[in-house]
Amino acid sequence: MPYYDQDHEIAKIDIYGLPKIEWSFSEFHKHERGLGWYIVSFLIIGALLIYSFFTLNYLFALILILFAFIVTMHHYQEPHVVRTEITDRGIVVGKNFYPYDGIDSFWIIYEPPFSKKLFMRKKNAVQSRIILPLEDNDPLKIREILSQFLPEETENIEDSLSDALGKLFKI
Repeated sequence: MPYYDQDHEIAKIDIYGLPKIEWSFSEFHKHERGLGWYIVSFLIIGALLIYSFFTLNYLFALILILFAFIVTMHHYQEPHVVRTEITDRGIVVGKNFYPYDGIDSFWIIYEPPFSKKLFMRKKNAVQSRIILPLEDNDPLKIREILSQFLPEETENIEDSLSDALGKLFKI
């Protein structure tokens, strides 16, 4: 390892703290959609567009068109790999650092193969939750590490309705 990289690693440890565990995950799950999914989606959006024009609800038509455009653009985008690191000072997610004093609590939902996620509730009201896929990590080890720094939530710890609908409709 070149000398510059060693200096960079030492500076990173000074800023973020000593690493306890790290892993990587895809930025988003790329769903496999067959021809049937596109046909049904096209028919539903077409029917809703016709309805919006008959009811003179042009804003709804614009929202539908934007939604279809975003889903289409998202289909052609490849997910980036995001590196996550739990340290003794906070949690590094990609280029973002979340110190423990800015996080209220955490909980883990581990129901393979459906859900393997780490949730953290931030004190900031703008973005109240951070959701990290655990991939193949041991949830007990992560719970043990985080319990040293954060309280664990034990109530209301289930996937949100939007997450469940996103999986169901592959969006």
